[in-house]
Amino acid sequence: MFDIKYAVIVGMISILFVCPIEAQQRANRRPPQNRSNVQRDRNAQTERAVLSYLEQFETDILSELKQLKANRPRLYRRQIEKFFIEMKRLERVRETDKSHYNNLLEEKRLELLSLQVSRQYKKSDDDEARRALAVKLTELVNRSFDLRQKNRQREIEKLEQRVVELKTENEKRLQNKADIVSERVKQLKGETQEIQW
Repeated sequence: MFDIKYAVIVGMISILFVCPIEAQQRANRRPPQNRSNVQRDRNAQTERAVLSYLEQFETDILSELKQLKANRPRLYRRQIEKFFIEMKRLERVRETDKSHYNNLLEEKRLELLSLQVSRQYKKSDDDEARRALAVKLTELVNRSFDLRQKNRQREIEKLEQRVVELKTENEKRLQNKADIVSERVKQLKGETQEIQW
């Protein structure tokens, strides 16, 4: 029992004290990597990709982003990262389902228009103009809601289709249980050939 406690204590000491020292020594022996340059290059590439994308699809956001870059650079970088993630998601959708991609773009366009009308409404002092903007805003939000519901319904249908596929696949596996188990046992015993056609 004493040997185990001693081993545990020695292990903990080495983890707490020796490992960090060895890691620092290894780091000192390595040629210095300029991670900040690598990160800076990646950030610059991401920024260029996002700005190029926004020039094509969402030009209204560009001026706001330029203001953010000048006034709040940290927030600007976070927004660029968010747009980059969204851009990549949209690219994946475009490759797999063009009509869904178009619906998502339209949804984004309506959202941007809603934000613009909302800003106009908040800035306006004229009651008549505010009423007209409120009607327009309601119309835009209704259209956006309908499109979002359509997109959600499409996602639900895809999920339902995937569930049917999984159930069918599961039933086939159950029917072939004996063969699957036998093959796995052979693999674990090393009796199967490495190359299978």
